[in-house]
Amino acid sequence: MGIGLLALELVNLVASLGILAGYRFPGTDFVVLIVVDAVPAAVFLLMFVVVVLRVRSGRNVAINRLAIVYLAFATVQTIANVFYLVSSGRPYGESLLWGVGVLGGAYLQIVAVFAGWYWLLDHSVPGGAFGFPEADVNPAFSPNLVDYVFISFNTNSTFGPTAELVKSRHVKLLMMLQTSLSLTILLVFVARLVGLER
Repeated sequence: MGIGLLALELVNLVASLGILAGYRFPGTDFVVLIVVDAVPAAVFLLMFVVVVLRVRSGRNVAINRLAIVYLAFATVQTIANVFYLVSSGRPYGESLLWGVGVLGGAYLQIVAVFAGWYWLLDHSVPGGAFGFPEADVNPAFSPNLVDYVFISFNTNSTFGPTAELVKSRHVKLLMMLQTSLSLTILLVFVARLVGLER
């Protein structure tokens, strides 16, 4: 789990830095975004240290609790980034290409954070949070990070899972939140395209 969350945090960090670099925010908003971006990174570093120290002892409960804290902060960070993109951000130079890059960073951030949630919840909910079609063919099938990134990517792009069965109400709520954020990014992109036409 530690390596998967490391990959998710790296995508999250790069996307956040791209958003901060690509938009002009009022001074106080910029400071708020820096703080909102720094907290998940600090929690992740703490979690990574705990993972390294406890991996041999087999105490996964503390690791899972820290993963929940990290993902909660990363979710707040993602929501704040999307909010600021919609409410106060303007791309440097009003360039469509730059705006696409920044919105793409926000899109990837949403995929990364929610893939982490799906992974954690599927391993925490008794019986799993998802029903994978591969498990019907191969009972020994065990989903990995790619499967959860796939679910998250599909939820972002098609606004729902494609082949997987969602068995958890918590995951359904998370998917509604993810779809709302993804739709917001899409609407901002369309609005910017319409604005360039004028």
